[in-house]
Amino acid sequence: MTLQKNRIYIPLLLFLLTFAVSGYFSTIGIDPHHDGIMFKPALDVANGKMLFKDTFSMFNVLSLLIQGAALLIFGKYLITIKLCNAFFYGLISVLVYSIFKRFLPRSVVVATVILWIFSAPYFLWTFLAWSTVYALFFLLASLYFLILSIEKKDKKAFILLSGICAAFTFWTRQNIGIVLCLMFMAFFFYEGILRAVSLKESIRRSLLFLSGLFVISSVIILWLLTNGALNDWWLQSFVHPHLWSIPVTQNYTFQLILQNLFPVTYSQSPVSLWFLMPIITLYVFLKYVIVSLYSPKSVSARTVLACIFISIAAWTEYYPIVCYRHVYWGATVMFGTFALFVYHLAKDISGPFTKKSTLITNCLTILFLLIVFYPEVSYRITEGIKKSQAQYTVLTAPSVLQGMRVTENEADYYTRMASEISSFLDNNPGKNVINLTMDALYLTFDQRIQNIHPAYVNLMFLNSDVYPAYWRTYETYWQKNQPLIITYGEFVPPGYCKDIQIPEMYGTYLVKPC
Repeated sequence: MTLQKNRIYIPLLLFLLTFAVSGYFSTIGIDPHHDGIMFKPALDVANGKMLFKDTFSMFNVLSLLIQGAALLIFGKYLITIKLCNAFFYGLISVLVYSIFKRFLPRSVVVATVILWIFSAPYFLWTFLAWSTVYALFFLLASLYFLILSIEKKDKKAFILLSGICAAFTFWTRQNIGIVLCLMFMAFFFYEGILRAVSLKESIRRSLLFLSGLFVISSVIILWLLTNGALNDWWLQSFVHPHLWSIPVTQNYTFQLILQNLFPVTYSQSPVSLWFLMPIITLYVFLKYVIVSLYSPKSVSARTVLACIFISIAAWTEYYPIVCYRHVYWGATVMFGTFALFVYHLAKDISGPFTKKSTLITNCLTILFLLIVFYPEVSYRITEGIKKSQAQYTVLTAPSVLQGMRVTENEADYYTRMASEISSFLDNNPGKNVINLTMDALYLTFDQRIQNIHPAYVNLMFLNSDVYPAYWRTYETYWQKNQPLIITYGEFVPPGYCKDIQIPEMYGTYLVKPC
């Protein structure tokens, strides 16, 4: 009975802890670019617009559909999609626990998940309602079903569900999804070569996986095609990211790529934790490859290898930009493989000296993990306490930002910006507002604002390369229709004057027809 209760209570408590911590920090601070790039298309979807054709998204379909549904159910506020992400962080912690408790003691897995929770970037930086969180959830779900297929002797349904979840991963974050699918195929191929299953069975598993992937992708592509959005989906989800990556990666040498995948930065530890985890994961991989050579049908070895194959897909978040957010998201699965390494190390130390080696091993493992993670976790907790103790104003206007907590200066800025936009539209019926900045958030401040082009954010040269008529469309529009323009820098179109009512922040201001 106690064991049954633990199966329910432990993941439930981990979910509640994760949701409480991430949900609290999700309400602090606003990033007009990163929040806007997610909130604006989700709001457009909730208002009945078609993704890609009527609105802009760099991050595929599913994350915006999830967030759009959340806005319809819980209210059209930025805080809604932030709390939606916090909810998915909670689900991720449950999946990490459910996966790694299969080959680690529960106490060690609980400690690992708690350390993962308190290594999060939102203690330091603004919490983002980012698509990677949904992608990680579906990636872990695909891994969970793969493990079930190994444990339950290859039940077809679990492989099919893995393919469906991999498809969901792709349709939330395309770069992770592509690598994830490749890693699944590599794992099935490896099982066949190893003779863990017959070659025929390996092919069957691959085809089942691809079937799930194909069915979901076909439905979504058909939906895009019938709504006239397929070409814009391709431009925004593939052409745009490719063009964006060129200036970031064009000077990358093999050495710089390795430095990204094994970073020594963004860490408070003497040896970067984000460097150690991939190194240790690769070591564990080699160890279990050797084990599997001697015991190819070993369920535990196949399970660990499945985790490592799939962790490589998440690891791609390290590249091409290393930051607190990317390394945290990319290392999520590796937290478990790192804990497995530490557990075996503690077992080797404690085993020869005591008959009660299980308890000693577990305690040593947790102690070692606490020592290793202490610099990272203590830094985040310290910064998180500072953040929580700062003075904030709870926004009531504009309505879409209701409930968010920001500094007094930020509150004044957002309130005045929204007031000026609404005042302009009130005094100029039929007029519009257009945005020439990278910050789409301002376009959510008044429901009367209409998109004149799918690319309503100014991503510098990318817009004109993806949509050659972009600048001509906007220039023609403001000359003919005299809208209110959100801009930054020193750009003021002829016949326009800067609105001095808006306090300076983020280099953004309004310009009105003189």
